Amino acid sequence: SSGLTLSPYMAYQITDNWLADLSAGFGGSNPTTTVGSSTGTTNYSRFFAAAGLTDRIEVNKFTFTPRVSYTMYKDSLDAYTSSTNTYNPALTTYLYQTKLGAQVSYDAKIMNPFIAAYQIFNTWSASQPNTPPSVYPSTYQLMAGINASKGIFYGTVAYQIERSSSQFRLYGGLRF
Repeated sequence: SSGLTLSPYMAYQITDNWLADLSAGFGGSNPTTTVGSSTGTTNYSRFFAAAGLTDRIEVNKFTFTPRVSYTMYKDSLDAYTSSTNTYNPALTTYLYQTKLGAQVSYDAKIMNPFIAAYQIFNTWSASQPNTPPSVYPSTYQLMAGINASKGIFYGTVAYQIERSSSQFRLYGGLRF
């Protein structure tokens, strides 16, 4: 399935070193699930809102950026009936996440390599009783990559590891 998420981001420079940021987003898709010979398609939607506070400490060509953030996610799957006539009720989950940690980067002009480590604390609930949690109550997050910036363009290439998963991330955008 494919989907789309729209998420405006806003940042406010409090002082030379402190930055506050806000983001909210919504999105959706029409995923198809296959279990054995049974398939079913439903509607999926997500809403999230995030707020963060970051400090910036520069020492020579190194930048240390401690950060704290809080994010709320609401994910919803509509009810559907599968190809084997099995009814699957609607499901809505809520995730509240607090994230504490820091990133260290090296200023190499256009490209800045970085490493980061965070601790994540999760609170999770679901509309259907006996739904197993989709996240750990607490987990770590480690990341290594390169941030790049030139004029109005920016981007990140990174590899991220969490407690039981890993992913490759690629971001890009325009500043205005």
